[in-house]
Amino acid sequence: MPSRSTPGPVNNTSSTTAPTYSTPVPTISTPANTTMPSRSTPGPVNNTSSTTAPTYSTPVPTYSTPAPTISTSTPTVSTPTPTYSTSTPTVSTPAPTNSTPTPTVSTPAPTVSAPTTTETLLEDTNFETGWEGWVDGGNDVRVSNFNQYCKSGQYCIRLRDNSGEKSSITKQFEGMDRYSKLKVDFDYYSRGMHDGNDFFLEINNGNGWLLAEDWITGTDFENNRFSEATVQILSADIYPSVPTFNPTIKLRFRCDAKDNDTRIYIDDITIWGYSY
Repeated sequence: MPSRSTPGPVNNTSSTTAPTYSTPVPTISTPANTTMPSRSTPGPVNNTSSTTAPTYSTPVPTYSTPAPTISTSTPTVSTPTPTYSTSTPTVSTPAPTNSTPTPTVSTPAPTVSAPTTTETLLEDTNFETGWEGWVDGGNDVRVSNFNQYCKSGQYCIRLRDNSGEKSSITKQFEGMDRYSKLKVDFDYYSRGMHDGNDFFLEINNGNGWLLAEDWITGTDFENNRFSEATVQILSADIYPSVPTFNPTIKLRFRCDAKDNDTRIYIDDITIWGYSY
């Protein structure tokens, strides 16, 4: 690196030798293929005198450019070791069962047949030819030809008042020990009956009269209109220990009203016997 000399100021009266300053030259580390240019700076010029300028040594700055450091790290590759799990298979062998099936014996249930029912018509009366086997009890009963009160035909039976047997009609039936049930159907018409007045169907199985059914005015029927009635009579209701009726029975219709102006007209009586 060349030194640089700078002239000092000129004194017109005397000649003075400028002191020499020795400044160590710094070492500049310059990368290869780099040339640092020299720089010459002229001092001030005095036109009246010539003076040897002092020499100034200006240190040249040192430029240190670090070489780039490239850090290349080797990648770490972690490969997991595969784990193999082998389970021991479980073999389940069922124990042999020495089971001998029990034979199923099927016994058919006995067949119970319903008893055969025989229905026999015992009575079919409309009084068109008179009493037709029925017996009047007295002067409060008669065959009436007031056909407006008869359900069919011209004639029917009229009952009135409350004179007991005199206000009734009765019929006897034979061979009834073949039957265990009776069904009685008939039509009737009421005139002048007061509320609470009634009439009955009764049966005599050899031990007096028993009530089979009764019909009450205001409850079972109203005046001045036709009504129908059905009654079933079981022998067991009379004698629970006897399966059938006695050989001879009687049936009776009886009025239990107020006076002669309270009347019941009965027509079209049918009676059925049932044997099992």
